[in-house]
Amino acid sequence: MSSPTLPVTPAVRALDDLRHKAADLARLHEQWQRSRLVPDALRPEVARAWARHEPEHRAARSIGTLAVDQVRERRDASVVLAAAVEPLRQLLLDTAVESSNEMVVCDTDAVVLWVDGPRPVRAESERLGFVEGARWTEDLVGVNALGTALTERRAIQLFGAEHSNPDQHRWVCTGAPIRDPASTAVIGAITLSGPLASAHPHTLSLVTSAVRAVESELTLSHRRSLRDLAGADERAALVVDRYGWVAAARGIDAPERVWAPRGFASGAIWLPAFGSFECMPVGSGWALHPTQSLQPQLRLVRHPRPTLEVGEAQDPSDAANARFALTPKQMVLVEALAAAPGGLDVAQLQTVLGVGSAVSVRAEISRLRRRLGGLLESRPYRFTVPCAID
Repeated sequence: MSSPTLPVTPAVRALDDLRHKAADLARLHEQWQRSRLVPDALRPEVARAWARHEPEHRAARSIGTLAVDQVRERRDASVVLAAAVEPLRQLLLDTAVESSNEMVVCDTDAVVLWVDGPRPVRAESERLGFVEGARWTEDLVGVNALGTALTERRAIQLFGAEHSNPDQHRWVCTGAPIRDPASTAVIGAITLSGPLASAHPHTLSLVTSAVRAVESELTLSHRRSLRDLAGADERAALVVDRYGWVAAARGIDAPERVWAPRGFASGAIWLPAFGSFECMPVGSGWALHPTQSLQPQLRLVRHPRPTLEVGEAQDPSDAANARFALTPKQMVLVEALAAAPGGLDVAQLQTVLGVGSAVSVRAEISRLRRRLGGLLESRPYRFTVPCAID
């Protein structure tokens, strides 16, 4: 749920005086409004969120909401998220009601799709525009538990004036992103929200634990779908779902998930480390039959814009080749690695890029590896296949 280098911290401690806490944060918020500088006393996750915005924000109720039929369409389209809502209700709603909190779930666009909770709390939040169909992104309504959880891709608890919009200073909100185990993408977020008096550090662990439990159930459901897909084509070397998770492998030592640079689609397809296949739709996934394979290759095209081609075909125009646009830094990295088949270490790549931070180098390498998979190795960093330069 969270990065080990960025621990999730509750907004309050069990013995905090909540009135003093609220007053201290209000002073920091006023300081931010006056100076437009983020105070050092904020928790790191809140400071990061404030730094993304100006102190002023429009009231959420002035932004407008989607119509009822539009909300219904989004619910219908959010199949996996909808499957998570009822288990989340079972795990959280009773506790939320007892602690005067409401439970709110939004989709990946921060559009509120489900709201449950005590009527008095809901009436208060509705006055803020916190209703089904409202879009609660940071850009629109400021730092808030739904929008910030989606932006940070991690859980967060916000108390009082940690919300950047003064309209929300009477609230404590605990949010967490929800991920689809199949796509590994964030598909929405949940928050428990209520008056400041309801604040408790345990709410953060309660929400994150509930989301983990529901994601585990979604994982089991995904595995069942893979078992159902496995027999869809018994002659195929590989049967995968739409995200590349392997349902069946015959004569191939495949990992749990395979990656296709151009994605899975009918026709010729190339998988790093496995070669060329004919890809055909079966059920809810794809059947892959091997075809004649050539030596994989990389090709850097510098003009008119930096592009990296990945594939096997000798003809650069071949439709099976994948093509990725490169940033100037990535182009320099590719040029350096192409010229050094034995590999380069971090210090050498720092010199190539002209940057002083090893972290920056690793970040750029990580972005390249997301596109190249096993074609880019580490320790030292090197391409595992030849890379031509045009």
